[in-house]
Amino acid sequence: MRKLVEFAHSQGQKIGIQLTHGGRKASMVTPWLNVNATATQERRVAGAQGAHEGEDPRDQDRVRRAAKRAVRIGFDVVEIHNAHGYLLHEFVSPVSNKRTDEYGGSFENRTRLTLEITDAIRQTIPPEMPLFLRISASD
Repeated sequence: MRKLVEFAHSQGQKIGIQLTHGGRKASMVTPWLNVNATATQERRVAGAQGAHEGEDPRDQDRVRRAAKRAVRIGFDVVEIHNAHGYLLHEFVSPVSNKRTDEYGGSFENRTRLTLEITDAIRQTIPPEMPLFLRISASD
């Protein structure tokens, strides 16, 4: 990625990186391979895991390390992807978040992880570096 950043900077451009966890979209199943054309949909995709009880969303070490790498490589902007069914969106959406702990139920609880991740990244990147948050307009 460093070469990409260096190229953008050599052209006088700024460049950002989007940080996300795929959540339910991180399935390793490829339903489109080895399937003949059919009118039925394949349903062999991994279900959502992160917005369910049992996983500790407070473990934010990976996102901090990703933000540190983005800074070290030279990105100018970091964006948190909190939409389109990815993990953070799974927590925000009342459709997918069925937790009964402090990360489920009310809007404040469902947005708690997003705010914690935002704070963790903000504390990791330089104060002058822009931090964007992509959100879904439908939830």
